[in-house]
Amino acid sequence: LEDHAKPYRIIDLGVGTGCVSLALLKALPHASLTGVDCSHAALAIAQENALKLGLSSRTAFCLSNWFESV
Repeated sequence: LEDHAKPYRIIDLGVGTGCVSLALLKALPHASLTGVDCSHAALAIAQENALKLGLSSRTAFCLSNWFESV
């Protein structure tokens, strides 16, 4: 994580609540995140967490079983 200006694209398979990937997104201001999970409930929590952290404009969430719909 040496170059914080790079436009990283993060994909988190099994995003759950998003705690790990959203923390990474917070540390990398030029990054974007696609969070994937097979649970509607987990995605709802991850979306809420992204909103609370002010990161929702750089996040997308997808209901999928791993790469099935990505």
